[in-house]
Amino acid sequence: MTINMIVTLENQEKYYLIYETVYNNIKYFMASKLDIKKDPTEETVILEEIKYEEDIHLEIVNDEKTLNFLSTYFTAGYIKEIESI
Repeated sequence: MTINMIVTLENQEKYYLIYETVYNNIKYFMASKLDIKKDPTEETVILEEIKYEEDIHLEIVNDEKTLNFLSTYFTAGYIKEIESI
């Protein structure tokens, strides 16, 4: 999976993948939840890419330590991007 993709989780919610990073050999994405019309909502989550043999699965990160670190990382990247405009 890569950024700028729309993905559907097992619960049928759709997310747009905004940023990605690898932390401790695991790929994570910052993603914006989409509404029924596939428009972005205000809800943003961090998704963890999980590989089962040849299948790739995404799960919402709930671990507070990992969320805090990745939120800081993604926010810093976003600020750098805005400053470069």
